[in-house]
Amino acid sequence: MILANPIMLEQITVATNVPDVTKNLLLQFDGWMHGLPDMHDALKQADWDISNIWEKIINIPAGTAVTDSNGIGYYIKPLETSIFLAVVPADTAGLPDLTRADSINLDTDVPTFTEHGMGDKPDISTVKYSEGVLVE
Repeated sequence: MILANPIMLEQITVATNVPDVTKNLLLQFDGWMHGLPDMHDALKQADWDISNIWEKIINIPAGTAVTDSNGIGYYIKPLETSIFLAVVPADTAGLPDLTRADSINLDTDVPTFTEHGMGDKPDISTVKYSEGVLVE
């Protein structure tokens, strides 16, 4: 969805990767969710080592209820996610046994795709905002 004006959401409190620590977020949505930590930049500054930034990761679960500044309610449904993997040491003695993974049959064990039910993509002829920036 591309919006002419971003939806300003009321403050929400979310869990972090640090046990018993929450964070308050002020988010806005215009087709992109703004107000979350920039994990790509944090990884770059940490020389691509996730073990130095794990406490910055925030995951807003699908179905989280939010309200905009006009009192209209929405549910968050993440559509794009990124997974950052930690560096595996050369010594694999302490890693779990993955032999069961060899028995997975991708033709029969993977669920069948189910249509999302969101309908057709709207036909939009002009974009007024892109990543929160007004496009002239």
